[in-house]
Amino acid sequence: MTPFGILRALARRISCKKRSFGFHPQDDNLLYNGILPTCHCDERSEEAIQEKDTSGSALNMTNKRQKAAFTLAEVLITLGIIGIVAAMTLPTVINNTRHKELETAFKKSYANLANAVNLVNADGIPVYVLNPTEARPDGDPDANSDFAVAVYSKYKQLKKLTYEQKNEYKNAILNYTRKRPGQVPQCSQAMAGTNSFATMDGSMLSIMQNCGALWFTIDTNGLKKPNALGHDIFIFRIDKNSTALKPAYSESELKLDENGNTVRTEDGSPVYNNTEENKEKCSPTAASAINGSTCANFAILDRCPGDESKGYFECLP
Repeated sequence: MTPFGILRALARRISCKKRSFGFHPQDDNLLYNGILPTCHCDERSEEAIQEKDTSGSALNMTNKRQKAAFTLAEVLITLGIIGIVAAMTLPTVINNTRHKELETAFKKSYANLANAVNLVNADGIPVYVLNPTEARPDGDPDANSDFAVAVYSKYKQLKKLTYEQKNEYKNAILNYTRKRPGQVPQCSQAMAGTNSFATMDGSMLSIMQNCGALWFTIDTNGLKKPNALGHDIFIFRIDKNSTALKPAYSESELKLDENGNTVRTEDGSPVYNNTEENKEKCSPTAASAINGSTCANFAILDRCPGDESKGYFECLP
């Protein structure tokens, strides 16, 4: 018998008692064996019942009160069933609430970013300009480009992220399946932008010019968990010959050895793991260490990766 069936049985028993109906002696056994007992109703009118009850002695009144009371076993069983039902339903309710919060925060952060980019484009500021320095002879990457500075200026900033916060954040990032990737996406570089900051609504933004594009990383709820790619961390880009803000459709990752260290060539250059196997970066089954880095498009379309019958945030792992 299901928990709801037992609750219904207890409710019927209570109803019978309140209405001066009776149970056969074996009804308790039926109930505990999972069989729904039935009320054996007194067909007398309410007036007749009242007349007989009031004409009796004080002992009759006491017996009536005893019949209307609940036994300790009934109370304990009811509380136990309520606990079981709560244990069955609460995780789903909590997950649904968390996913709804992430969805609302994403829509707000994405709208704010798109609005800021449109304003800067309207000002006529070039998106991608190489500014070579001694440390960066080819001018790329640039953690504080003119376009980035202009986009930052369109926000009401709460505070810039400190070096310690950026480093702690980098080490705390999880991928789509909420595993530690051991690295950050190599083009967007997480919150490594020089002027990356937290906004008044609690989100964070970092902009990095790298890999032939301008990369935008948003964390829709800031330093709060889960800090996971595709959950509250989303990546966008503007290609160097464009002004259109798009969801990141690719990213780059390092090749790591079995100890989690970056594999390097003889001259010390890092080796990248951009193989065909790791091309998919938004799926519960993706092999990429930075799985989740290309999920922004799925979130915008509200489409679950691999299951179009569900919404994006509804199916988060």
